[in-house]
Amino acid sequence: SLELFHSLFLSPMRFLPFFLLLVAFLHAKKARKQVTTTTPSPPTTPNMPEFLTHASDSAKKEYVDIATNDNIVKATKEKALLSWAQRNGEPLLSAYTNYTADVQSQKKQKDARMQEIVLLLSDSAQKADASIRIIANDDSLTPKQESDQIAKQFRKIKPSVRKELMTAMESASAIEE
Repeated sequence: SLELFHSLFLSPMRFLPFFLLLVAFLHAKKARKQVTTTTPSPPTTPNMPEFLTHASDSAKKEYVDIATNDNIVKATKEKALLSWAQRNGEPLLSAYTNYTADVQSQKKQKDARMQEIVLLLSDSAQKADASIRIIANDDSLTPKQESDQIAKQFRKIKPSVRKELMTAMESASAIEE
């Protein structure tokens, strides 16, 4: 859950495109099922990354406010989080730096596995993956813009290609475990 929190909010290496495909697909499917207006549920507190054990309550609140702000572009969010860690000093800065380096390394490994799997897919699936990766790697987008654009792209994909991508994602997840 710590890794999921980081992948959703910090993502120094960007979202894993297949993960976003799944989230976008499930969100779109759920939205289609909701015919009436519903009252939004209260936000839940995500599991806090371990480095926050070094932070004061106000620093934790500031971190969550930055990390969950979907109205700022990804590059700005990353800079804001680094600035936050620098303002809070040691030992938080070192713990945050180590955490982000570890997450970047894990994301590189996952991305490499995903790219190996994508090479085995049909040309259509490879093209769809490439277009989604372009969106996912665009630092000038807010997380909401990224999610919306990926969902839109995902809806354009033929069902057979969508299934192929989903199967590839499941294969990559099985490898990770």
